[in-house]
Amino acid sequence: MSIFTSSESTTLPVGTAYQGGTFLFIATMKYNKQPLDIPTQIAMLKGRGLNIADEQAAEKTLSRISYFRLAAYLRPMEADKNTHQYKPMPRLKMP
Repeated sequence: MSIFTSSESTTLPVGTAYQGGTFLFIATMKYNKQPLDIPTQIAMLKGRGLNIADEQAAEKTLSRISYFRLAAYLRPMEADKNTHQYKPMPRLKMP
């Protein structure tokens, strides 16, 4: 004999509500700016004050990782967040 018994069924209730269906949402983006080629991207970065010693290596890097991934890493080096001008590099004193 069990002291604790339940008078209700031990099975879970079956859901009868409509569980949804297929929902399709397609958004189209319209871009106003044309993409810049890699030499133009390098010129823009240099114009903002970024020192680029080896332009061929910069071209390879930008073609491999894209400007937008690189720009995220360059954010801490910006002096002005609106114009995206970079901080000047300190001059190293050589002995």
